[in-house]
Amino acid sequence: MYIISLLFLWDISITSPVEGTVWEPGKQILISWTTVPGLGPDPEKIDIALMVGPAIAMNVVTIVKSGVDTKSGSLSWRVPNELTPGNQYAIRAGENSNVKYSHYFDVKSSASTNSGKATRTKSSPNKSDGKGSPSTASSATAQASSSEGLPNVALQQPTKVGGSTSVVASVKPNSVAPREIIYPTYIMGILLFTTLLHFQ
Repeated sequence: MYIISLLFLWDISITSPVEGTVWEPGKQILISWTTVPGLGPDPEKIDIALMVGPAIAMNVVTIVKSGVDTKSGSLSWRVPNELTPGNQYAIRAGENSNVKYSHYFDVKSSASTNSGKATRTKSSPNKSDGKGSPSTASSATAQASSSEGLPNVALQQPTKVGGSTSVVASVKPNSVAPREIIYPTYIMGILLFTTLLHFQ
């Protein structure tokens, strides 16, 4: 009698997820199934639930959807972000006591769960010779190169202050003049200065 009653029951086979399937929280997945008709009519609607735990004591994690059209054969679903990673998850599909389970599959942390962690950016500071920042060193080099050679000495007319004669010289260290002009001017200035001191 029991065997005969089973012939009237329809059967369902879950084709996804299967063994080796991995779900990631926040991702869209597909649950699919096929039906094997018995002597009795197939149910029009089935309930689909996510289960977890050992085979002898599985618990309902959440109802994926109730009243699903049996003939649709599949259901798209987004995995909850708060789903705990584990390897004892299964899908249950059917109605009342006539239900079937999928193979165990895994739920693993998605990359998005680690996106909130602080990331360390490696900077590449400009190298210097240890004598200040790169900009300071470059500025000093540029200034030194712009003031090469002897300073430009300009002599003014001798003036008498009290009973002595003084020579006023203005020096422009940042001015650059050709060496053939600087050297004669510099030597003549020294000679003139020495001569004036001699006549004091």
